[in-house]
Amino acid sequence: MNEAQTKRPMRWLAAALIAAMAAVWPWTHATAATGMTQVTQFRTTAEIGGMTFEGRAFVLKPGQEAHLMAVKETDEGASLTAEGLTFNPITIDKPESIQLSVLTKTHWQVQTGKITALGERELKWVAPDRPGNYEIELTQTHTQGFENLSMSLQSKLPATTNERAIARYTMLVMQQFDRDGNGLIGGFPIGVYPNEDGENVKPYIAARREKYHPPKWFICVTPEVSNQKISPHFRLGQFVTEWESNRPDTYIALDMRLLERLEEIVVELNKAGHKVETLKIFRGYMSPNLVQRFRRRGGEFTDFTRQMYGDGAAFIVDADNDGKMDDLNKDDKIDKADAEYVEQICTRLERASGKYGGVGVYSGRTDPTTPETPWVEVDMRGNRERW
Repeated sequence: MNEAQTKRPMRWLAAALIAAMAAVWPWTHATAATGMTQVTQFRTTAEIGGMTFEGRAFVLKPGQEAHLMAVKETDEGASLTAEGLTFNPITIDKPESIQLSVLTKTHWQVQTGKITALGERELKWVAPDRPGNYEIELTQTHTQGFENLSMSLQSKLPATTNERAIARYTMLVMQQFDRDGNGLIGGFPIGVYPNEDGENVKPYIAARREKYHPPKWFICVTPEVSNQKISPHFRLGQFVTEWESNRPDTYIALDMRLLERLEEIVVELNKAGHKVETLKIFRGYMSPNLVQRFRRRGGEFTDFTRQMYGDGAAFIVDADNDGKMDDLNKDDKIDKADAEYVEQICTRLERASGKYGGVGVYSGRTDPTTPETPWVEVDMRGNRERW
């Protein structure tokens, strides 16, 4: 090899650098145009009041503790290439050993509330006394650079730092309702609940008066949080009955036992081969004020309908989104038997969990406010009822 060949500059191609970066970035893509990184999805979960929830928004009372966890999804199917990275060829005068260095740190950003325990991807947080919707983020700082660089290359390969949120939580701190007040909460007209302690209530109610106390805690549903998931298959706004959905701020009562039961129904439907992403709820929480409005339109409700208490909902299974109950029993007909199919699922779930409630099945429209298709009512009143 002659002297000219020895001094000939060496060019490091972009492909070589991309391969080097891919080896230490198995969990990310990079976009050269923006400098942003797209990280593998993290599941956001929270343990609250002895129950575990997975979603984006979480409901709790003032002063209640939540244990937040960001769980990294499986790496199966994740990209092992630094797709989109572009580098100009770099000219060097002699061979150099270049090592890519990556430093990753995570930290929690908390708007308010009390932190009682802190970890890399775990946080124990106590809700403030003031009701409202509060944001918590887990952010990741990613610094990348090259080690063992000569002076001539340090300016050509500078270190870069990117920061982004890898997990976000909206903590919905509920507001207390004064049952003896004027029927308003935050200016929203809840209405007046029927008196469960009255002398003229039906024997069925009199024997269970404690289950018919008005809900004590309400969630403020704003447009910003309405579309957020509160469980793997349900968004918060699905529990706002349609007639209330056009308000800027709506208050609802939602018993987490109802959410748990509806999630179980979706899981069981999928196990049976039905590709169901969610249930189409047409009656979620019904305030006493809203019940009266429905009645004026011909709606039929009992005086103590469970939908006023936040633990009942009326829905159809409509995976194909045609506005009709699906043919769940696969007999090529859509009729009451498909609603009874859901009832059978509920019965199995009750036996397995020991958590009982009511189930009503209907063959079609019962009043002007219900759909022209078979439908189901489910509640978590605490004792088994069928109608």
